[in-house]
Amino acid sequence: MPGHGPAPAPPPPPPPPPPPAPRADADAFLASLGVDPGELAGLELPATVDVMRERVEFLHSLGLSNEDLAAYPLALGCSVRKNMVPVLDYLGKLGVHQEALPDLLRRYPQVLHASVVVDLAPVVKYLQGMDVRPHDVPRVLERYPELLGFKLEGTMSTSVAYLVGIGVARRQIGSVITRFPEVLGMRVGKIIKPFVEHLEGIGLQRLAIARIIEKKPYVLGFGLEDKVKPNIQALLEFGVRKEALAFIVAQYPDILGIELRDKLVAQLSLFESSILVSSEDFGRVIERMPQAISLGRTAVLKHVNFLTSCGFLLSQVSKMVVACPQLLALNMDIMKMSFEYFQNEMERDLEELVEFPAFFTYGLESTVRPRHEMVAKKGFKCSLAWLLNCSDAKFDERMKYDTIGIEEMEVDNSFDMNNLSERAEDELEDEDLDDDRNGCILPGGQEYEVIQSLHLHKNLIFLSPPENEKDTCTTDCLRTRRKKGQEKMGVQHLLKLRMASPHPHPAPLAARPLTALASSFFLAPPSSTAARSPPAPHRHVTLSCSRPHCKQWGASRYCGTVGRRLPGVVAMSSSAPPPPGSVQKSEEEWEAILSPEQFRILRLKGTEYPGTGEYDKLFAEGVYECAGCGTPLYKSSTKFNSGCGWPAFYEGFPGAIARTPDPDGRRIEITCAACGGHLGHVFKGEGFNTPTDERHCVNSISLKFIPASEDIHQFDAGDY
Repeated sequence: MPGHGPAPAPPPPPPPPPPPAPRADADAFLASLGVDPGELAGLELPATVDVMRERVEFLHSLGLSNEDLAAYPLALGCSVRKNMVPVLDYLGKLGVHQEALPDLLRRYPQVLHASVVVDLAPVVKYLQGMDVRPHDVPRVLERYPELLGFKLEGTMSTSVAYLVGIGVARRQIGSVITRFPEVLGMRVGKIIKPFVEHLEGIGLQRLAIARIIEKKPYVLGFGLEDKVKPNIQALLEFGVRKEALAFIVAQYPDILGIELRDKLVAQLSLFESSILVSSEDFGRVIERMPQAISLGRTAVLKHVNFLTSCGFLLSQVSKMVVACPQLLALNMDIMKMSFEYFQNEMERDLEELVEFPAFFTYGLESTVRPRHEMVAKKGFKCSLAWLLNCSDAKFDERMKYDTIGIEEMEVDNSFDMNNLSERAEDELEDEDLDDDRNGCILPGGQEYEVIQSLHLHKNLIFLSPPENEKDTCTTDCLRTRRKKGQEKMGVQHLLKLRMASPHPHPAPLAARPLTALASSFFLAPPSSTAARSPPAPHRHVTLSCSRPHCKQWGASRYCGTVGRRLPGVVAMSSSAPPPPGSVQKSEEEWEAILSPEQFRILRLKGTEYPGTGEYDKLFAEGVYECAGCGTPLYKSSTKFNSGCGWPAFYEGFPGAIARTPDPDGRRIEITCAACGGHLGHVFKGEGFNTPTDERHCVNSISLKFIPASEDIHQFDAGDY
């Protein structure tokens, strides 16, 4: 009203009421541990300090410190009995080691909040579905516990799909994940794809990159910007030619991730001072043996001193090392024996060793001695390169000559450094393999020749030498072949057979690994009964030598009657040619024509979430085809509501569905018989009121529904 002053200001709001005494006591207790109580505001905590103290002591018993609790105070909001114990019990049953638990919890403390059924079990099932062996699952989780928080449809599935797309063998994915589980957390677009494309930019083909990833998956963890690119630039600065980069990386992938520049500076100084190798020649040394950057000073000087004690001038030693850097890494005792034989028995001039220093890399008893004796018996005079730098078959052919032609001397007076580098690296990786097991042979001692094809890492295999045999062996393992009668093969030498399309260059198929590995493996000759039977249809068989340092991939040989299997050898796929209508494509072709989700399920054997498929509740009349190749699989009249969350059928069209028991024997996988696309699993004896008492549990995305009005196939039961 007029004449009155302004209205008085409202009183300030009352301060918040103090926390209840028990919560205040709990906050004070946490503060005494170094934990900020404010981080737990709004979180329900134990009503008494005693319960909170019990929770803290339990976390301490797991190996966590007060600093760990301060870094992740939300762990204190987990109930010991409701949250922690079920999770820890599950991890323990998986096989996670007690000593690894503290580090696992520090890196991923959120696991204490997780639900075993909703969060943890699906991740474990996914890993096992990717062929990670059950006893390797705890190793994977210990190394990369963050996996336990991943969603199946996220980065994990896309990274695997990309690796398979560039050529990583599907059967190798489990091994890749086991040795480097971090790959499942790498984004394709930001990490994996740029890494692969950069290696392609220096000359590596995608299949070669895939082989590197299969063998050493941890290279994907080398930072592209902070390691890979600077290391490649350093190689160029130290005299390596650009065209040699691909070979260097293929032979020594670790070179991408080490502190390379410092090593190059140190090694260049060592080589210049002790071997008189110039900076230009230093680049040639690295090109021919990239591992030279890791040789220790003592080892280098030891080998140099040995060579000079043999009578070589330091300038000659320099020339020999540049031509064959492996001289600096060979076994000294073996080098001494080889040199003594060269000097006392072969009676050749030292200059020949300067011209062909790779002499020291050949086995004395397996190659040098027998060949020298044969040449001496024939009265030939030849160079060391002509004597040694050829396969056994080629050498045997030369021994049929009466004289040595000039062309022979000129053509073969060279040394394939690529093969030697490959062998030297393999010997370092598998030292327990002896010299008499270097040949590529079939069970029963049958040798085969490997001819390089147009496809990387694939070679044509011929069981017997062609009439006009050519020396086309591409790896050093063919130089020493197993002699007749040596039929037993170790596990390292088991040959994996898989059926392939009868075409000159069959498309790669998913190989079924041998499930039983014996100490020896034979293909027995056909039984008398089989001999009287009509010959089996010819087929192509793809063979690959399983020796780690053979690297030979087979492609196509014809064979007729199938040998009987011996105990311990599993049956392979049918010898008949592919049925009419079969669809065979490479994984890259499948990835190009399928959507990412279709590729994940059809080709990578994934599973869609229950209740999310478009055909789960569809009961219209029509035909369900394979989404990959269009082969009719099921009639709608065989579909029923099982309540499982996926389309269910009690039978498919005859011959349209292939069944394969899972490795653990618990389930039976069903696939499209035409293209091999993964459909789901079949279950029997569940009590459904169906004619077959079977439930084909199929992913909707593996199917394509054709309504009856649009069904151009017009399938009737009589057609089958």
